[in-house]
Amino acid sequence: MHPLLIYIGSGWIFWGGVITLLVSCLSGIGAGKGWRLHLAQTAAVLGILQIALSSTPVPGWLWWLLLLATAGTMAALQFRYGKRRIVQGVFGAVILAAAVFELPYWLDGEPVAVRGRVRILADSISSGIGFAGERVWSVQLDEERPGRIENRAVPGSRVSTSRRTLEQFRFCPGDVLVIELGGNDLLGGVPGAEFRRKLDGLLGVAASFDVPVLMFELPLPPFRSSYLRAQRELAAKYGVTLIPRRRFAAVLSGGGSTVDGLHLSNYGHGKMAAVVRRCLLFD
Repeated sequence: MHPLLIYIGSGWIFWGGVITLLVSCLSGIGAGKGWRLHLAQTAAVLGILQIALSSTPVPGWLWWLLLLATAGTMAALQFRYGKRRIVQGVFGAVILAAAVFELPYWLDGEPVAVRGRVRILADSISSGIGFAGERVWSVQLDEERPGRIENRAVPGSRVSTSRRTLEQFRFCPGDVLVIELGGNDLLGGVPGAEFRRKLDGLLGVAASFDVPVLMFELPLPPFRSSYLRAQRELAAKYGVTLIPRRRFAAVLSGGGSTVDGLHLSNYGHGKMAAVVRRCLLFD
């Protein structure tokens, strides 16, 4: 996958935007009419653009504060130093608030204990596409933990079509459910509101089995934050542990990770196995 798509989809572009805005804030404090003023103005525009492209579901009130603070600092660059310092201070505080909001979703959670089996509900990223010699990531994990992995990934699965598959699992105490879904919904143009409604129903069923649930965040193209907002808000509602989107994007990145730009090669499956392995704590 192209490095630019990885930069955007992983969410790294959000942090690039935060850093760029901080550069604007700091360079603008003492800027005169020369290059520092132009740097501050350019960095402010580039920073807010990167955050917009990141599909990070920043709360509406915080997003408006970012826009207002950016506009305010652009205007403040024409003020005298004293007034400018106050505006730039507010600007910096708003930038840091956005960073504090996103940081918990960027960090890895604590590993989930597995006393039983790992059940996988997923699409073709996890089922594989059947090329000669393919060793999907669940098989690689099962070789390490024989009999502890059950993979019911189905190519082409969407959130809306996966409920029946979920209900086929026979969960036992100590099991863990891993969900890797949503890519086909995204590629199929499913509206964000419909995705949210279907995911709510699926996670509601999963919650009825009373087992821990891990769910991959989706690496997203620009302006599709409704998907990630749905995942995060519903994860909080049902107590689901999210695997940060940067982890999924890292699996797809780099030469040789995929066979077609999306579906995993054996090397990519190995990377996916490593991501899931670090999220689990087998007894």
